[in-house]
Amino acid sequence: KPMTFPAGLVSSVAFAALSVASYEQMIALMALQGFCGGFYRPALGAFTAEVTPSDKRGQALSLQRQAGSSLSLVGPITMGLISDMTSCDTAIMVGASMMVGCHLSYAVMASN
Repeated sequence: KPMTFPAGLVSSVAFAALSVASYEQMIALMALQGFCGGFYRPALGAFTAEVTPSDKRGQALSLQRQAGSSLSLVGPITMGLISDMTSCDTAIMVGASMMVGCHLSYAVMASN
């Protein structure tokens, strides 16, 4: 948890900053987001495995993976729809807000 929340929060802020970034800044922000994702994604899997009873561990990890894959499919489509209805900046800010919300809920709900 100590590593997961800060990395997720930095990743979310980097994503939000894309709405005002130049091309060069966008490259750096996407690299930062990927770097931070390398910290919090594996840590979330380890946390899930740690807090899940051993007889339900496979089911929990597969559910986590399924949720991530579903988000990878639905997220860009939803952001495209938001972008068409409003603007790209709004879509990015909505996505970043959802990311922050997820990371905050993890920080509040996860046990030490």
